[in-house]
Amino acid sequence: MKPNLTNKAIAFAIVCTTFFNCSIESIDNSQSESLIVQEEIQTVTESTTCSGSNPTARITNNGTVIVDFEILTIDGTLLDSEYSLAPGESSSWKTFDQGDIIFSITNEDPNINDLKVAYNMSACMEFDMEIGPDNLLTTATPESL
Repeated sequence: MKPNLTNKAIAFAIVCTTFFNCSIESIDNSQSESLIVQEEIQTVTESTTCSGSNPTARITNNGTVIVDFEILTIDGTLLDSEYSLAPGESSSWKTFDQGDIIFSITNEDPNINDLKVAYNMSACMEFDMEIGPDNLLTTATPESL
């Protein structure tokens, strides 16, 4: 009779351990987690691809003076601008037509030179410019998305 009681105790212990090792999770939770991961993958994919959109540019003023930022065609037609950009501020992203573009940064300080750069901007390009602490444009160049 004693071996029979031992076998029942062992069987009971195995059943109890199984209960502690198993977890019950709703199928709804796993499906919603899967959907969230799929949405994150889709968002990353969409943000890194370009479908022929016009170029964009912005400027960050890390200099010491207020600047004006203009985006012009090669013949001088103003496409977009951001005026009175204080030190520490960034302009919003500016979208403009493709082509030869002049980026002009001016200020009212007679001791600091105005800055102008020209690039041929095509579809899916962005130019994230920065004025350094020395009030000069850093060596950034436009990038394709």
